[in-house]
Order: sequence, then C-alpha cells, then structure tokens
Amino acid sequence: MFTDGEFLTRNSADSESLQKTSIIRDQLITKVLFVIAVFALPILALSLYRARDVGWQNVMFLHVALVILILTTAVSHRLLSFRLRAFIIIGVFFTVGVGGLMTWGLSGFGLLSLIICHFIVALCFTSRVSIISLVLCIGVMITVAVAVNLKWIAFNVDFNTYSILPSSWAIIIIATAAFMTLSRTSMDRLYSSLTQMIHAQEEQALKLRSINEKLKTEISERMKGQRSLRKSEEKYRLIVDNASEGMIILQDNIVVFVNNFMIKTSGFTHAELVHKNFIDFVHLDDRKSVYNGLRKYLKDEQVNGELECRLMDKRGNYRWVRCHCVTTEWNGRRALLAFTYEINDYKKAEEEKAELRKKLERARKMEAIGTLAGGVAHDLNNVMIGIVSYPDLLLMQLSEDSPLRKPVLTMKKTGEKATAIVQDLLTLARRGVGVADVTCINAIISDYLRSPEFEKMLSFHPDVTVETDLAPDPSNIVGSPVHLSKTIMNLVSNAAEAMPSGGIIGITTKNENVASPIMGYENVEQGEYSVISISDTGIGFSPDDRERIFEPFYTKKVMGRSGTGLGMAVVWGTVKDHHGYIDVRSIQGKGTTVTLYFPQTTNKAAHKKINISWDNYRGNGESILVVDDVLEQREFACTALSQLGYTVSAVSSGDEAIEYVKKDAPQLLILDMIMDPGIDGLETYKQILNFNPGQKTILISGFSETDRVKEARHLGAGAFIKKPYDLEDIGMAARMELDK
Repeated sequence: MFTDGEFLTRNSADSESLQKTSIIRDQLITKVLFVIAVFALPILALSLYRARDVGWQNVMFLHVALVILILTTAVSHRLLSFRLRAFIIIGVFFTVGVGGLMTWGLSGFGLLSLIICHFIVALCFTSRVSIISLVLCIGVMITVAVAVNLKWIAFNVDFNTYSILPSSWAIIIIATAAFMTLSRTSMDRLYSSLTQMIHAQEEQALKLRSINEKLKTEISERMKGQRSLRKSEEKYRLIVDNASEGMIILQDNIVVFVNNFMIKTSGFTHAELVHKNFIDFVHLDDRKSVYNGLRKYLKDEQVNGELECRLMDKRGNYRWVRCHCVTTEWNGRRALLAFTYEINDYKKAEEEKAELRKKLERARKMEAIGTLAGGVAHDLNNVMIGIVSYPDLLLMQLSEDSPLRKPVLTMKKTGEKATAIVQDLLTLARRGVGVADVTCINAIISDYLRSPEFEKMLSFHPDVTVETDLAPDPSNIVGSPVHLSKTIMNLVSNAAEAMPSGGIIGITTKNENVASPIMGYENVEQGEYSVISISDTGIGFSPDDRERIFEPFYTKKVMGRSGTGLGMAVVWGTVKDHHGYIDVRSIQGKGTTVTLYFPQTTNKAAHKKINISWDNYRGNGESILVVDDVLEQREFACTALSQLGYTVSAVSSGDEAIEYVKKDAPQLLILDMIMDPGIDGLETYKQILNFNPGQKTILISGFSETDRVKEARHLGAGAFIKKPYDLEDIGMAARMELDK
C-alpha cells in the first residue's frame, strides 16, 4: 500500500537520507508502540476487572484482544517489519475509535482513538496518506452521527445524553476535522523542517567527511614525513656521532652542539663544552683572528671559509686544528657549523720545513760567501808568500846584532797577522781546518785565558768579569787547537762587547750524552759531546738578529776595536769543520748563551810541538823539483831549499813537470794542488806514477786538505803543507820525505 519512498523522505532521492529516515521512523514507531503498551496494561486490567463484575461483553473481548495484540507486537518488535508494526498500531487505534463511537458516542474514548490514529498516520506517513486518514476518520464520525440520528445506534442516555444531539456531533466533527487538518499542516511543516535539517546535516556531513578525508590524508602524509624525518635524523645522527672529525655549532660564539669525536679528542664532557664561549678554548695568540673570523660568518659577511687555531683540551694542552666553517640555522637562528680537523702533524711538518728552508738559505748564503772568501784567500795566500816566508831567509843571513833583524822580525809578525786574517777567510770557506789533533777543550780555554789577546780584551772592558766552571775530566776532541782557540776568543770578545756597562762572562765545559735530538738554533743529533758554553749578562739580541749573527761582516761592535766582522762567521765555520753543532739562546735585556757541541774521541792528546834547529832539516844536495803556477811561490821555494843545501829546479805547470820527470826524475817532487791553466796537482801526480811509480812527493795548497789531496796521499804522496809556509815547514817536510 505504501512505499518506503513515501515514508518520511518528502520526495528525497538521497539514499543516505532514506537510510537515516528509515532509522528514525523505526525508532519512532518502536517508542510509540512501547508507550501504547504501557497504557494498555491498565486498560487490560480494568477490562478484566469489569468483566468479573458485569460479565463478559463483546466490547470487553475486543479490548482484551487489542491489548494482547499491542503487547505481543511490543515484545516481538525486532521480529516484525516497520510496515507491519505501523499497520497494527493504526489498526488498533482505528478499531478502538470506531468501536468507542459506536458504543459510547462522543463520551467515550472512541473520538480520542481516532484523533490518535490520524496523528500517528500524519507522523509516520506522507501528506497524501494523512489526507486519506483524515477523510476516513471524519467519514466514520459522520456515519456514526447519521446512524445515531436515525436511531440505528442507541446509547445509554443517562450515561451519554449529549451524544444523541445532532448539534453536538456537528460541532465535534467540525472541530475534529479542523484539529486533524491543523495537525497535518503542522506535521507537513515539521517534516519539511526535518527534511531541510537532514539535508543540511547531510551536506555538513559530506563537508566533514571531505575534511576528514583530507585530514586523514594530511595526517598520513605528515606521519609518513615524520617517519622519514625521524629515519633521516637517526641516519644523520649516526653519521655525526660516528664521524672521524669534530663537529661544533656556534651561536654568538657560544657552543650549542658538539659531536662525540669533539668530546673524545678534547677530553671535556658534553656539559663542559655546551653553553660555553668557544673563544675561551682558543689559544691567547689566536683569539683575535678567530674572533674576527667568526664575526664575519655570523654577520653574513661570508658564508663559508676556513680558520686555523690552537684549541685547548682538558689537560691544558693545545692542539692545532683547521675549522671549515659553514653558516646554517639552529633553532630558527643563524649559526655557524664548523668541521674541525687536527693538523698538529701538518703544522709540525710546516714548522720543520720552514726551519729547514731557513737553514738551507743560511747554508747557501754561507756557502756563497765562503766560496767568495775562499777564492780571495787562495789568491792572498799566494801573494803573502813574500811577506811571510822571505823574512826567514833574511834572518838566516843576518847576525844576531844586526840592526836589520828588528825590522825583518816586524815584517814577519805583520805577515803572520795578515796570514791569520786569510786563515779566517779560509775557515769561513770551510777550507781552513787542516789539522786534526787530539786536544782537550779545558786546555784550549786555559791557554786562551793566559794569552795576550785575553789581556787586551780585558783592557778594553775593565768592568767585565770572567767566571769559569770547567768540567774536571772533559773528554778529548779531534780538531785544530788554533781554530778552536780563535773560536773561544771570538765568542768571549762578542760577550764583552754585549756588556757596555760591564757584567759577567761565564765559560763552562761539560760532557753530555744527547739521547734524543735537541731542538734549537740547530738540531743537535744523538751522540756524546764535549760541550762549551759561553754566556753573558748583556743586552741580548732580537730573533731577527739571531738569524744573522753568523753572517760575515754582520756586526754591531765598536769600529777599530773588534776586528773585521768575521768573528762569528769563523765560529760557524770552525764548528762545522769539527762536525759539531751550535745552539744560541738570547733574551733581550738579560743576555745571551752560545753553546758548542763537539763530538768526543777516546784518543789521547799528543805532545806539544817543539822548535827544531835548522841543522836538523838541511839537505845534502838531493834533487828537488818545485811545481807551482805562481812565480813568487816557485822563487821562494827554490831559494829556501837551496839555502838548506838542496839542488832545486822549478816548472810552472803540470805538463812541464811530467816532461821534466820523464827526462830526469828528481828525488823529491813539491807539487801545488791547484794550478791554472792546465791539469791540477792530482792529475799531474797520477800521470807521473804511470811511468815512475815510486816518485816521492810533497803536496802544497792554499786551502786545507781537500778530497783531491786525500786521494793523492792515498796514491802514495807524502806530507801536505798549507800556504803560506815558512822555512821550517818546507824544510822539515822535505827532510822527512827524503828520509823515508
């Protein structure tokens, strides 16, 4: 009879609306059913009670049946469809209403039952069904009213007198029709409002559902992003915590983050580093540059770059690090991320490289100056032969009371002084130390302190005091006592010059075993050394001066009092020729200490040389050939050896000497090692040995014993004499070689 589309949908085509209204109508009819059941129970009880008093009448049977139907429907409502339950309720009220009108007229509950029946229809069904219900109910009332007026239905007048009056029926019918119409209109409005509300709710639900779906999608994506972010953070945290380099984040120079490597290498805990000023961990000498660099990065003047500084660890030690800096953000603020690499080894290598470069430059400079000085000295030695050597020949011819002896002796002493200057140049050229005697450093110092040179120094510096602290048993060294003595003299003279207002010069000696290299002006290698230290309490010198003190002619001494400016250069050359080391330490305003390290020897010192009479090295007419490219050298050698009783010839080159020996081999060959032009002494000697293997030879040179001299002596040559030589030197060497 009725369709679901007509029930509470108000022509709604929305399936969700139908579903919602179906739920509402089901709940509504169920509640109405239970309300009716509640009221039906007392009606059932009243009917049963009346039936006991007056007996069972037809209407009572009807009442009992209807109440039982209502109760049964209420109990089994879950098993019955909505349509069946609605028909049962409407049918019950309609039946009761018709029966009530026919039995009691307008006085009974028949009229109320019809009104309730129509109300339920209007509540549960559409307008069309409500109109049918209205027409049906009014039709029943009109029918009953006509039947009453025609006497077809009789009422108990005493009980219901007004039910037989036509006017009463007319008024009631009109009023009921008006009420039912009004209730239907109200229900229509109610349904319209309900429908609009349902549609609004549905639209709102759709919007909420759409928003909910978007929220679900957004939440899902956000959760996915958070999971990805968390995984990424975990991955990067793993990388940062296990990185083999330090990482540190700064904000306004304050440490806000450090990684495990930084904590491990510094020795500090996390709490001791974080929220501390980074500058506090930087070496004092580096703080200004680091502060300026950090300010550039944090003020957006530069986005990345590198800094090098020394950072303090927990033990108070400093280590060099290189910081690669990159600007970033930390908690929404500008920050600086620094990756730190330890560069201690690199810095140490750089310092060693710089030091080696300095030493190389210094060595090259000394070598260049030495080469120049050596060339000059060689030429001067050849020139000095007339001044140093000829006085001996003149003295041989003068009597003891000759007035010329004093001028000749003065000339000889002047020549010896000039020779000493030349010797300084040779020492500077590393070609001056030709003597390798076993000597004691204490003896050298003691001899100097008793020398006229020391007395002269004290006369220039009367306010200077010399204090000694000599080792009781110093080990011997191998070297030249003359050069070592001159080294001591130069250092003491320098110390005195450094104290214009007077002071104390300290001279100490000791034996020292260097177990590990000593880092100083030079790196003193491992070994056992005899050490000489000469200190003063003078003005000292600056680091720049320290780098130049051994350069020739670099001096701050008083002109005319302190020599040629070669003193410290001679010290350097002498120490190097003795395979030793020098360390120099100076503090401006407090003084200077120069320490010399000479390798020790276990050999014993030789006895001092004694003067020998000329008669001990005179000749007996033995033939001697002098080979020298310098005329003055040849003439002196020929004259001196002739005076001593030898038969002497001379040539000026190696080629001439070879030809001479081939024709008439001399008993002794005096050979200059350096000759220009032509072949030198070594090559000359080698060629002579090819045809005269037993040729006795003495070697002479303006330089000390070189490798070529050593090679010639290894081949069989005899003594080596350094120019300029005197009569005794050449005479003794010739006599000893001929007597072999």
